[in-house]
Order: sequence, then structure tokens, then C-alpha cells
Amino acid sequence: AICVSVGAAAALLSNEIIVNGVEPRAPVSDLLKAANSVATILAICFVFVSYWYKELWDRLHRHLTRGHHLDVFVPYLPVFTSRRFWLEAVIIVGHVPPGYTFEFESVSVNNLAVYRAETLGAMLNVCRLYLLWWLYTDWMLYDLPNRHTVSHFAKVNFGSMFALKRALNSWNAFGHILGFWGILIVVFGYFYRSFEMTSCQLVGSTHPGCDDVTAKIWYTPNGMSTFEKHNDLYMWNACWFIFITMTTVGYGDITPNTHLGRFIATVACFLGLIIVAVATGALTNLMMFSPGEDSALVLIEREKARIEIRGTAVSIIALWWRKMRGTLTRRQAHPDTYFGYKSDFQTFKAKTHLDMEDCMGQGAKIDKVCSLVQIIGDRVGEMAKHLYSEALEKEKAEAEIIRTPKWAPRTPKAGSFQGTPKRSKGRSMSMFGLGVGPGGAGSFSSPTRSLPPGVEGVGGSPHRGRDGGE
Repeated sequence: AICVSVGAAAALLSNEIIVNGVEPRAPVSDLLKAANSVATILAICFVFVSYWYKELWDRLHRHLTRGHHLDVFVPYLPVFTSRRFWLEAVIIVGHVPPGYTFEFESVSVNNLAVYRAETLGAMLNVCRLYLLWWLYTDWMLYDLPNRHTVSHFAKVNFGSMFALKRALNSWNAFGHILGFWGILIVVFGYFYRSFEMTSCQLVGSTHPGCDDVTAKIWYTPNGMSTFEKHNDLYMWNACWFIFITMTTVGYGDITPNTHLGRFIATVACFLGLIIVAVATGALTNLMMFSPGEDSALVLIEREKARIEIRGTAVSIIALWWRKMRGTLTRRQAHPDTYFGYKSDFQTFKAKTHLDMEDCMGQGAKIDKVCSLVQIIGDRVGEMAKHLYSEALEKEKAEAEIIRTPKWAPRTPKAGSFQGTPKRSKGRSMSMFGLGVGPGGAGSFSSPTRSLPPGVEGVGGSPHRGRDGGE
């Protein structure tokens, strides 16, 4: 942005000193052209670097969104194969180098107009200023924290269009529109002045067409009359013409006499219509009530209804009193009078019964519903978490019961044995479910499983052990 601004300033200054009587090959003119050349080279280099970083950013985006392999080594070939880069390079590279100048002619409406190379180069350098739009975009988005992360998750492109929408939906929208409008008036005014003047009346002009009569005597646009051509170098006249063209007023005091001047006027007219429409929409958006203001208006209407319902009630009571005394006038005795008071009373009564939630605006009601839904969602989540934890504990308990083997020894109850338990040296009968160990009646043994009803574990049991005894 700095390079294109410096280059444009040098080109404009070089053209202005030539228009005001300085030779095109003067040292000061060549010095300004050299500064413009250096700024042009630096601008192209910076644009190339920006496209290189853009390619790196695209690779990173594909890696995060699609899982592509990330290669941080970016060659120069993708930048050189970009059509957009070459388009910007052509726009930026246009300038007049030092020590070089020329003139060319153009015939418009039977009028011969001669233009200098410095004038064309100045207009091309003004076109470079479109790069300042990216600076404006970054300025509009710099206060958005983590905008790249939010853009990735929300699938929203925080680019120039988003910045423009944000500018037009803010309280400073009208100021942005007026500033943009003023810039367009100055730029198009400069283009109009450059196209409507001829270099035949400048110092140092050597074009052979300047000796022609059509270069000195011009025809009016309708071709009915002629006038002697004089360059109007007053910039404010050109800006005035662009302003009245954009506002579709068109006094007719200034008229274009060349095809290029008419083209500039046509483009300015269309841009003026667009700017007026955008300004109208932005102003309408600013004039709309906010949700808080809507709520305040509804509350005021409720308070007014509370005051007016008392006056209506007094009128109804007074009408009833006059009817009871028989002093009603013909107009008061008409049924429409009573029903009118009754209708007003019911209307005011309905307004006085409005709650605070009913007085909210549409946006506030939506916010209220969203907050209630959020609270309900949190409560349902807590209940589901509680039920899930209970179900999980129940499953764990059931899993413990399933994992416990049926042959596991039971824990003996207190007082279920006498004496000191002895360790059996031989084979124990308890493993067969008899509950008698080789130590005799006084020994301790734990049954492996409970016997079915009607079966005795000792003496007279039909159960036969492995040793052959009953």
C-alpha cells in the first residue's frame, strides 16, 4: 500500500508539473519518474510475496479441512501460473520510465485530442490504489479475535465482502459511504479532466496533429456549432461535473466533448445510483428501533392505557347516572355511545394486563426463548447424566455377581464352629458337599454348595461319596 501510494503520488506530481508548463524531459520530471519506477518494482515484489503466502495458506487450509499432506516448501511456479497475479502485475507495472515520453492522438466527435504519456501513466497509477482496499479490509477486521479459527468452524469467509457488510451495518455506515463517495468524485473528476484536455496547448508538445484545425477548433456534441478549444485545468469544475452526474441532476453547464469523457460520465452515473441506494438502505437501518426501544414503546402504551381506562370508566359511570336520572341527551341515548365506551374500555383493559415479557420486542423475545431452551437443555443433561450413572452402577453390580463363581466358599457366620479349626492333611469330604472333614465332628469345613430340601448332609444320607461310604 505504501509503495503504490508513493508511486501514484510521484506520477500525479510529474503530470501536474508538465500540465503547468514544465518540459517533459526536465530533470525534476525524470526524478519523479525514477521514484515511480522504484516504487513500481517494490510493489510488484510485495504482490508476489503476498501471492506466495496465499498459496501457503491454501495448503494449510486443505491440510486442516481435507487432511491433505502439508508441504511448507512452496515453489514459485504456482504464483507464476496464477492469472490473477499477472492481471495485478499488468495494472501495477504501467508507468512512464525516466527519460522517456511520447504523445498519441484520439479523434472524438470530429475533434482531434492529443494526450501525453505522463497523463496516461498518472491515470494508470491512480488505478493502483485499489490495493488500498485490502488495507481497509484488514482495518475493518483487525478487532475480531481468532477470526481464522471462527471462520473455519462457522464456514464463513471473513473477506472483503464481510468487511463491507460490517461497515454498512454499523453506526458509522453513513460516514463510510460519504468517504467512499468523496474518493470516487475526486478520482473520476481527475479522469474526466485528463480526457477532456489536449496536450497541443501544453509546453513541449511536438505532435504533428496539433497543427490541424480540428485540434484547435472543436465541435459541440451535437455538431451544430464550433468553439475554440481551451484546457480547463480547474479540478473543482471536473469534480462538480462528476457530482451532479452521480446525483442524476445534470445542470448542463459542463458537457463532455470526447468519447472517453462520456464513458467516464456514464460509469459515474451508474455508480451514483448504486451509492444512493446503499446510502438509503444504511440510513433506513439506522432509523429502525432497537429491541430495547421497542420494549420501551410498548411499556409506554401500557401506561397510557392505564390512564385512559380511568377516563373511560368515568364516562361510563356518568352515562349510567344520567340514564338513571333520565337526563340523557339524544346523542348520549344513542346505543353507539355506550358500545363505543365499552369497546374502548375493553381495549384499554387488554393493554393494561400486558406482562413484562409481552412488552419485549421481537428480538428480546427470541433471546428469552433461546435462554429458556438453554436452561432446559442443561437440566435435561443433568438428569440424563444422573440416570446414566445409576444404570452404570447397576450394570457393574450385576457384572460382579456374574463374575463370582458358584463354587466359591461362603463366609462362615460367627459362632458356627467350636474350637480351633484344624488344617486337614487328607482328602476332605467337604468338597463333595457332606460338610464333614476328616477331623471328625469337631472339625471345621465349609460346604461348597447348599443341598436340596429333604437331603441330609450327615448320617443316613443317600448321597454316596467317592470312597464308597454312605
